[in-house]
Amino acid sequence: MRLLAQETGLPTNVVAVFLRKLRGKTATSAQVEREARQARLEAAYRRLEAAGQPYSGRALARAAQVALPTAQRFLRKPAGSSA
Repeated sequence: MRLLAQETGLPTNVVAVFLRKLRGKTATSAQVEREARQARLEAAYRRLEAAGQPYSGRALARAAQVALPTAQRFLRKPAGSSA
């Protein structure tokens, strides 16, 4: 933080506020990514189910383009649960 303040010529308290806001935006981006991943999982699950294909964690991970543990967690989660 001191280096950023030194390079920009801004007071450290201004730089601190900027960094806090920047970190908040990163958290928002992470939330957007989680929601997108969840939507991909749900859509892939529906496609596999509609096609009558057997769905395993691996098949779901491939169809939704997510990591295998993520797909396995999705399959273990009770239907209608958002957590």
